[in-house]
Amino acid sequence: MTNRNSQSPMSWLFLSVTLLFMFAGLALSFWSASKAIDAKRVAAEGVPVTAEIVRVEEEERHINRDDGPRIEIVYYEVASFTSADGRKIETRLWVKHDPKTVLKPGDKVDILYDFENPEQVVEAGGKREFQQGVIGAVFGLLVSAVAAFLAYRSLSSLLSGG
Repeated sequence: MTNRNSQSPMSWLFLSVTLLFMFAGLALSFWSASKAIDAKRVAAEGVPVTAEIVRVEEEERHINRDDGPRIEIVYYEVASFTSADGRKIETRLWVKHDPKTVLKPGDKVDILYDFENPEQVVEAGGKREFQQGVIGAVFGLLVSAVAAFLAYRSLSSLLSGG
């Protein structure tokens, strides 16, 4: 007869962690899907405007790779425009990794913005935000599916006593 008490706490911990990952994956999936839907809506119904780049913000990201830790610098263009109701809006645009592709202050960029929430913008003619939302939703579902499979296997093992 096996000692179920010595295996049980670790098995229950594994089950708990897999369930946590399953729900986190679902949350990521729903959040990303909502971002994709919002981006699609703004692209279809948004107010077109030409914004001006007012500054470029740099951010350091610390990344651990196989060859050791690295620091990556990413760039955010900050655009300014006047909304249809006369408010001056400043919003961060999309992350860029290549400094050669970053627009300079004073450059113009065509965007679409949500009339009710002018800080929410999408690139005119672009699909980047929608694609990123879909990729995030698929990734979240994948994480959830793997975690659910592992949770099922763990629960089966716990219930069968092995």
